[in-house]
Amino acid sequence: PYVRPEFREPGARVSASNIEEALNNNQYIVLDQGSVQQLRADMPGLTGDLVKQGDRLTDFARRANERFHAEIVIVGATTVINGGRDRAGQETRRALMSYRAIDASTGRLLSSGAVESAAMASDPLVAQQRASTRVSQIAAERLIPQLTRAARDRASRGELYATVEPEDVVV
Repeated sequence: PYVRPEFREPGARVSASNIEEALNNNQYIVLDQGSVQQLRADMPGLTGDLVKQGDRLTDFARRANERFHAEIVIVGATTVINGGRDRAGQETRRALMSYRAIDASTGRLLSSGAVESAAMASDPLVAQQRASTRVSQIAAERLIPQLTRAARDRASRGELYATVEPEDVVV
């Protein structure tokens, strides 16, 4: 079975791919991974899971705004759980993702959620790939409308920008 190379490396960022793709398809600008790594390097003691870091996440979002003019910071964490083999010998995996979208200029929470997905395959890595990919698709399907609503609400209050066009939003 074919397994994308990034699934062979522990800690790979595979579950973010569909969210990034959805943001790009909706004309949001996504910071490159190098810029994100620069921000992380500037904050000693920052752990890999920003979703659970509250005040540190707000500080991270504000720094993204100051350094890269980001308007929204999205962080997520995915956990893949081994479900074992079913009676037919198929490997099962469940992927759980929690995410948060933060207004980078104010630190206000714009959107958050938790989603899950399951997958089966004869190979454990393929099952993991399928579960991670699907959970990212589900998160993207929920996140884009939530961000659009948040941008419209923000515009209706006259905050930061007058018109809401997706290409004006920097993530």
